[in-house]
Amino acid sequence: MTLPFPVEPGRPGAARVEYHACKEDVEALLAKGYSTRMAWEEMQKQGRVRSSYSAFCDYVRGKGKRQHGRKKTTPNTLRHRIATKNSL
Repeated sequence: MTLPFPVEPGRPGAARVEYHACKEDVEALLAKGYSTRMAWEEMQKQGRVRSSYSAFCDYVRGKGKRQHGRKKTTPNTLRHRIATKNSL
């Protein structure tokens, strides 16, 4: 008996494996004009992706590598924010 997924959901790397298994189909949906949310819902409906929407978006954004959406702050930017906040 073969399992529908080679990895258990929730294990480290499971979202990456799921995304790479359907990457071509996701890219085709996006090229047709589907939003990322619609592509994720379609893959969920087909049972091909069990990962969170957030993880799915990270892989779509990074073209297969997990790219988090948060902008990293540099120490200078952080100091500027603190200085302007304190001057108010």
